[in-house]
Amino acid sequence: MTVPSPHHSPKGDPDLPWSWSAQDSNALLDHGGWRAMALAHAWYDGSEQDPPRRKSDYKLPHHKRIDGRVRVSLSGVRSAMNILAATRFQPEDYLVKLPAEEVRAVYEHLAVHLVQFDQDPPDILKGWSPSDGWPPPG
Repeated sequence: MTVPSPHHSPKGDPDLPWSWSAQDSNALLDHGGWRAMALAHAWYDGSEQDPPRRKSDYKLPHHKRIDGRVRVSLSGVRSAMNILAATRFQPEDYLVKLPAEEVRAVYEHLAVHLVQFDQDPPDILKGWSPSDGWPPPG
């Protein structure tokens, strides 16, 4: 299991809406292979191979190829952070399964990108600890 180290990336237009499709993942693979795919997500399952070679092993995309470059998307980071928050507070409706011991690192990875866009990261993990499990019991 792997969380890419927090990193600064070229920023995309902060007003671009977010979407993620098979075309987006294929564009990343064409541009930079599986390493680019790994860096474009907040978490991936690298237990068999690092980086993994199955698209289903990746979670919480927030970078995409924009104007020929891989860029971090503010709306993509917000989407990933919202999914993380929803999994904590509404796991019956939204669910991203992650190893509990890696949730904080995923959050910190996304928080670094929010700061890149001069945004304050939400405090969605206040009062939560890995011993609570992920998703935490409702």
